[in-house]
Amino acid sequence: MNGDFKGNPIVIIKSNGNELTISSEGVPAFIYDNSTVVPISVLRNLGATVTWDANTYSVDISTTDSIVKQLFDEKIVTSGENVFYIQ
Repeated sequence: MNGDFKGNPIVIIKSNGNELTISSEGVPAFIYDNSTVVPISVLRNLGATVTWDANTYSVDISTTDSIVKQLFDEKIVTSGENVFYIQ
């Protein structure tokens, strides 16, 4: 952890031992209410394509082998035929 973001501890995200750049907007990954919050944009650094759909207020996250859809402000994520509930 390195510093804080709005009073919440910042965490460093690494992939294969290399620190990832979290976002160009300056929003870091941080711990909030005992959960780690990571900007979706970090997935771009892992090879995913992230697309915002302003018409449906959703974000589509695609990798070479899967597509994940997250509706804005909803606690449900779909990936193919799988549905995940975020707590």
